Amino acid sequence: MEKPLKDMGQRIPPCFQCEHSGVKKKRLVCRAYPNGVPEKYEFGEEEHRTVQPDQVGTFVLKRDV
Repeated sequence: MEKPLKDMGQRIPPCFQCEHSGVKKKRLVCRAYPNGVPEKYEFGEEEHRTVQPDQVGTFVLKRDV
């Protein structure tokens, strides 16, 4: 899994800064959402800070900084 681009002076949604995220087949994925991160997290509408019923495991946002 490749790591997505990091902040280069523009606002980057939190998922792109998370240590659990990566890119697979040109799609943002993570350990909680291995088939694709929901748009509400991918585009920064919400932050994935609590375990959700539709996710895998107990992984939540953990900034890779």
